[in-house]
Amino acid sequence: MEELIGVAASSGIAIGKVQLKQKNKLSYTTNKIKEDEIDKEINSLMSSLKKAIKELEILQENARDKMGEEEAEIFAVQVTILSDPDLLDLIENKIKNDKLNAAAALAESIEEYVLIFKSMPDEYMRERAADVRHAGDRVLKILSGSHEESEALSADSILVAEDLTAADIVNIDTEMVKAIITREGSKTSHVAIMARSLGIARQ
Repeated sequence: MEELIGVAASSGIAIGKVQLKQKNKLSYTTNKIKEDEIDKEINSLMSSLKKAIKELEILQENARDKMGEEEAEIFAVQVTILSDPDLLDLIENKIKNDKLNAAAALAESIEEYVLIFKSMPDEYMRERAADVRHAGDRVLKILSGSHEESEALSADSILVAEDLTAADIVNIDTEMVKAIITREGSKTSHVAIMARSLGIARQ
């Protein structure tokens, strides 16, 4: 039997059946647009941003009800990211000057922001790169019309995934999931903070 050793981000011992959560690859179209398509792409971007922020505000309320104010603030951080005027200017400039469609402009801009956060010396700030990516991916899913189907969980599951988002944790059924294991993240990640709040063992 192979023994795997990791870093405990949330204390506890759990015995259950491993359930693998597959990471759906986010796909979108990259293409050059014409001058007369710029306004349409910007309007599409702004509409998708507005919808994403609304979704995050609902998640914030759900997190507040399930876990408390501190955990709910995680989604407020993502709202702040999507409302950042510097980020919005960067995306719009890629649409206007580089003639990229909205999805491609957003993806490039988010990747640039992620790299900035990942290069920061402070571990907590490096972890915020995940917030930038998750916030950006939410908008990208709306722009591209992607839908992520939820997987049915069996009782006493140990959920194993490459990574989980704060939204995944809010929507998790704590009656079914006894522990979670992820390849990405650390003790200061939002997933770890929320898992501790829900009393879910996490590694």
